[in-house]
Amino acid sequence: MFREKQTAKPFTEKVETIIGSGTTFEGSIVAEGTVRIDGRVKGEIHSESDVIVGEGGQVHGLIKGRNINVAGLVEGTIEADGQLQIAPTGKVIGDINVESLTIEQGAKYTGNCKMKTEPFAAEASQSVS
Repeated sequence: MFREKQTAKPFTEKVETIIGSGTTFEGSIVAEGTVRIDGRVKGEIHSESDVIVGEGGQVHGLIKGRNINVAGLVEGTIEADGQLQIAPTGKVIGDINVESLTIEQGAKYTGNCKMKTEPFAAEASQSVS
């Protein structure tokens, strides 16, 4: 009846770009590797890999990446080709478009959610006919 709690896989790739605590960045970040934000970013983050917003991190703008982990604050749009994980200390205010979503107990989320499950949508419309 009860399922064992499933935890998201940790982000294990090497972090190649870090915006450290005490640092404020305004503009666009475009990266091939994993990006970690522990400071403040106002603008856009585009990564072909993962994006991590640490507990002290703040992003005001767009985040696009493969897997995105939010333990800090994000105000804006999130687009994840893989998983979005909002940690217990995380807060997301804005719209999300993701393949998979994990919101841990204590996390806060306000916005609209769109799941990237086009085959599922096609199956649902066929079963209604």
